[in-house]
Amino acid sequence: MADCIPWDEFETNYAGLFSSDTGNVAKPLRMALGALIIQTKFQFSDREFVEQITQTHLC
Repeated sequence: MADCIPWDEFETNYAGLFSSDTGNVAKPLRMALGALIIQTKFQFSDREFVEQITQTHLC
């Protein structure tokens, strides 16, 4: 399924949403989307999700 998605095109559009001169660099789209899918699947709050990824060293 992932092979059917034009990731480069989406990544270009996604990156355009973030100013390059302020704040941290945005994480790649696939990482952000994957994190959102995992957070939703397990119904973690934002705080719980941060705890989970910090404890399991996924970042």
